[in-house]
Amino acid sequence: MVFRIEALPAKYGDCLFLTFGNGGDRPTRILVDGGPPGVFNASLKIRLRKEQQAFPDEVPLKLDVVMVSHIDQDHINGIIQLLDAMRDADEQNVPRPYKPIWLLHNGFDAILGEGEGTAARDVGGPASLASFGGPGPFALATEPDPVAAAVLQSYNEALKLGSLASFLQVTRNPPDQSLLTGDRAPMSVGDATLRILGPLDEQIEEFRNEWHEKLGPAGAGPAALAQYLDDSIPNLASIVALLEYDGTTVLLTGDARGDVIIKACDKAGLIKNGKLKVDVLKVPHHGSDRDLETSFFEIIEAKHYIISANGHFGNPDRASLEMLEQGTGNRKINVYLTVAAQGCDTQHEAWRSNKTIKYDPAIHAITPIIQRWQQGNRITVSNGAPTQIDF
Repeated sequence: MVFRIEALPAKYGDCLFLTFGNGGDRPTRILVDGGPPGVFNASLKIRLRKEQQAFPDEVPLKLDVVMVSHIDQDHINGIIQLLDAMRDADEQNVPRPYKPIWLLHNGFDAILGEGEGTAARDVGGPASLASFGGPGPFALATEPDPVAAAVLQSYNEALKLGSLASFLQVTRNPPDQSLLTGDRAPMSVGDATLRILGPLDEQIEEFRNEWHEKLGPAGAGPAALAQYLDDSIPNLASIVALLEYDGTTVLLTGDARGDVIIKACDKAGLIKNGKLKVDVLKVPHHGSDRDLETSFFEIIEAKHYIISANGHFGNPDRASLEMLEQGTGNRKINVYLTVAAQGCDTQHEAWRSNKTIKYDPAIHAITPIIQRWQQGNRITVSNGAPTQIDF
């Protein structure tokens, strides 16, 4: 059976669906992230319906692994809606549409090393945990900063994910529900091996120390939590994983920073003579230039690069594409944009309309880069969805 990797249209987030198998009655399925609001109904639900139609006797549809790389809304929201659909089925006494067998996810409170709700208690937020459909434990006071509100919404959604998974009895982080870090033994998923590379234990320790020294016991309040989270701590704690099936390798990176990914791969002994060669690289953090260096693409060599972004937040940055071009040297590669370059530029310009630094095509536009690649014969570009890679 084909090993298929699909990057579903996920706006400014990630939503990857991987299927493979060795001729059994159904493929092994792995879902990585669910995108921001709107993606579940517009993309993920439709793709899963096709899978249900292909295997009509399989009720509910089994998802061998559902992995949430980190708590950011553009990764977690679609997975919450998937679990919501299961809960709704229970309430209506009809068969559940989906059956996640394993949920892989590090909750923010788990990263802090204590039980769920730790952050809520530490910053003195309202005592109640997230109610299904409710606002969650954090609601900023009047006129909330939009960024802080979005960050706290991610935290609230992470709490909801944990609550839903427990309610629906979905096995989380097997075998013992412990934090997923780079020291964990590889897991078998069907005929594939999934190896968690990051976050590293030393990173987790740094996060915990920073939390307790600066924010936790002091009860600094939701605004301080928002700032802490917006300093990309959840991104740095993204799950980084290497999936291997029948000799094909896929490096899943979430929003982890490039140097953190390289460090995790090196600690796992995967970098030989300064290189790690994989078949597919999900370019981290939607191609943000804040997280990449040219050396990242020099060290991690892939044949296929997936960039899931739509121009919001400026991703993918033009500088990142230039790093990719330079870092891959003379190698022939394939680049897959989930949204066409022209669409990314339009969205980028709209996003910068209320920013201090306005959109400047000479600095920000990626369309000229993509057009140049398309005119050459070294970099093959898939310029917009659907994104599908078959092996």
